Amino acid sequence: MTERGRKLGKKALKGTCAALRTFLRYAHQQRLMRRDLSSAVESPRTYRLAELPRSITWDEVRRMLDAVDRRTSLGIRDYAILLLLVTYGLRAREVAALRLDDIDWRRGQLHVGGRKAGHSTSYPLSRRSGMQSFTT
Repeated sequence: MTERGRKLGKKALKGTCAALRTFLRYAHQQRLMRRDLSSAVESPRTYRLAELPRSITWDEVRRMLDAVDRRTSLGIRDYAILLLLVTYGLRAREVAALRLDDIDWRRGQLHVGGRKAGHSTSYPLSRRSGMQSFTT
């Protein structure tokens, strides 16, 4: 890869590789080159939606949590759901499947079932989960 190629985005680099392959094929057809080297030029792999961010920043997480109105029962529920998503990295379907029995207060664990292939996971209850804000 050339120095300029390191600065190009994958889409631009892919276009450059296509142009180079076309040129090499043309040079071979015009007998300017003995061998067709066009197949030696590989394009970088690009994936649909690869440019989307994988997650939001911690600052965006804080702003999202601060936006929830915790003065109502729906706001408290929404805040708890968001904390489960953020703190434990749970999926929406895992949060939706949670029941009060999944919290083991004595051991300080949260039991999450319904995972792939029937697996389940137990997490330690987080001290930073924000539960203290429900009681104040």
